[in-house]
Amino acid sequence: MKLPLSVLMYRLTEDHGCGYETVNADVSMEFDGIKLMDVADAGDNDADRGESGRYLYLIDEEEFESEYDTFLSSERMSSQIYVCLCRSEKSAVCTSCRELSVVFLFADVKFAYMFNCIQNIMKKFDEWEKSFHLSLLRNNSMQELVDITEELVTHPLIVLDNNYSLIGHTRDMTEVGPLIRRVISNGYASPDDMRKLVESGAVRERDLDRDTFYSIAYRFVTGGRTVGYALAFHCLSHPTNGYLYLMNMIADKLSLYFEHHRKNENAARESYETFLAGI
Repeated sequence: MKLPLSVLMYRLTEDHGCGYETVNADVSMEFDGIKLMDVADAGDNDADRGESGRYLYLIDEEEFESEYDTFLSSERMSSQIYVCLCRSEKSAVCTSCRELSVVFLFADVKFAYMFNCIQNIMKKFDEWEKSFHLSLLRNNSMQELVDITEELVTHPLIVLDNNYSLIGHTRDMTEVGPLIRRVISNGYASPDDMRKLVESGAVRERDLDRDTFYSIAYRFVTGGRTVGYALAFHCLSHPTNGYLYLMNMIADKLSLYFEHHRKNENAARESYETFLAGI
C-alpha cells in the first residue's frame, strides 16, 4: 500500500525514538517503498527499468553532503525525496544542504539497521491492508477489523453504530476514563453517556483549529445517512500531525465496513423483493 510520509515518520518516532526535520517535503505525499540511493543511477529512470510507483531514497549524511551538487544538477535526482540519516540534529549537512526535498532523520544507529526498520514498517502496513480487506470480504465483524488494526492505532479506539451500540473496540483501554469504560461494559452508549461525551468535546468531528483536544471523532456516512462513529482517544498528550494522518487513513478503511454491509443489505433486500414478486 502507499504510505504517507507523515505516517512513516510517526511510526519511526514512536517505535524507534527518532527525531526528524522535513525540508521542502510534503508530508502528505504517499510512497510505495524506500530504496537505497545509488549515485551511479543518477541518470536512470525507474520507468526505464520496468518499475513504477513513488519511492523515498535513503542515504547517509556523508554521502548526501559529498554528492549534493550531483543531485542538484541531475533533473531526475533533484526531483526525488531523500531520507538523510544523521547522527544528530547538529550535523553540518542539516544547515548546508537544504535546496532539495529531504527528511533529516536523527538517529545514532547503523545505516542498515535504519533501512530495515523502514522496510519493516512498510511491510507491516502492507500486511495490515491485505488482512483488513480479506477480513472484509469474509463479512467479518467490526470487532475483528479493529483487532487486526489495534497494533497500528497506538491509542484506544471504539466504534459505534448509528444506534450508539458498541460494535468494536481496542482491547487495551488503560488510557480511557470511567465514562468510556462504562460504554464498553454496557455494550452501548446511553443518551446520558452521549450527552456527557458531547459536553466533553469527544463527540465532534476533528477540528484542527482547536488549541487542545485529546480525542478524535469520525462520523461515517453511507447513502446520505449516518451509519456509525469512531472515537480515537489520545488521553495523555496532544496528538501529533503524524498520528492524525494515521487515524484518517484507518478511519477511511473502517468506513469500508459500513459501505460493504450496506451493499450486502441492498442485495439481500432486492433478492427478497424479487422472490415475493414471483409468488
